[in-house]
Amino acid sequence: MLGIKVDTLYRYARNGKLRALKIGKLWRFAMSDIEEFTPSQRYRAPPVCSKSMLLPEILRETARKFEQRIAVICGASQWSYAEIDLLSDRFAHALLEKGIEPGDRVVVILANSAEFVIACFAIWKARAIVVAEDVAIRPNSFIHVLEETQPTALVVDRNVAVQLEGMQDPLRYLRAIFVKDQTFAISSRANIQVESLEAVLESGTCPASVCLDGARADDVVSISYTSGSTGTPKGVTHTHQSWLAAAEFTRDYLQLSARDKILIPLPLHHAYAFRQILAYLSAGGTVEITADIYQALRVLRQQRPTALLLVPAACNIIIDHFPSILQEADCFLRYTEVGAAPLVPERLQQFRELLPTTPVHVPTGRSDDLTRGNTV
Repeated sequence: MLGIKVDTLYRYARNGKLRALKIGKLWRFAMSDIEEFTPSQRYRAPPVCSKSMLLPEILRETARKFEQRIAVICGASQWSYAEIDLLSDRFAHALLEKGIEPGDRVVVILANSAEFVIACFAIWKARAIVVAEDVAIRPNSFIHVLEETQPTALVVDRNVAVQLEGMQDPLRYLRAIFVKDQTFAISSRANIQVESLEAVLESGTCPASVCLDGARADDVVSISYTSGSTGTPKGVTHTHQSWLAAAEFTRDYLQLSARDKILIPLPLHHAYAFRQILAYLSAGGTVEITADIYQALRVLRQQRPTALLLVPAACNIIIDHFPSILQEADCFLRYTEVGAAPLVPERLQQFRELLPTTPVHVPTGRSDDLTRGNTV
């Protein structure tokens, strides 16, 4: 009821931060003292100090400041801030031309790629809502997300597009489907336009920046779904303001600058990776994206990034099979972050021993926690 665990009360009492009476080995707490103490320990999101109160403004502002600086690297290709801004404007206009309106949901299911980042900013520029999902989403979960969000557009890989064949009712609100790496035609449906995502991005047009008049900092901009491993997938909403608060906290805490480059082998749809991308783009840094941890370890040696983002499963793979690669990285990594789930203390200690001079941040349960948003 009070939102604080008993062992936490003991800890604060031992530190002298909470009034309590100790009788032998037992502590006694007065309810009035607990009620006075508890509010001071509740999480408070840091204020959004930046002048940019909308997510597209982060990209526009950074693109003006660091026009030709590399924003995103994926494989052998790289995109500058100016290019990401231009391509997202181009895609935003395509969404608007298809009738996408403010508040509409757009489901994005793309493998790790620059197109994922471009699509998200394009959707925000169109004042719509990003519903990002894993390319490995199970068919029943996919249908659940479609039925619950009632999207007016899909941005998907060709492998996901295959699942659309035969679907009828879950697609009844769709106006457009954009397919990346399209190698086959999707059966035509009334009132649904199907286009190649590459064709839109490579159209060669130089559209004007999309007008954001009417957009508010508290507008919902994304819905992230749980995996559904413990039941029906549940959606969590975020606003411009909540994402900006998380990104600015991360940027300031890690003291990010335009010189920083982070290597991300995690699925970009995950809030943990999403926050880091926004933090780096707001600082003018570079985000290097790989498909998985194995590709990331090859890139780690070649590109020598200043930061590495991991989850416990990836740490275990490194500890058990590739410790020497991480040991080599100790001389150039500025920090490593391990989040999304707890890492067993023994394994965390082994991981730290591979990086004796590199700080290892473990934010699990803090800024990467989806529960900071609102369940829908």
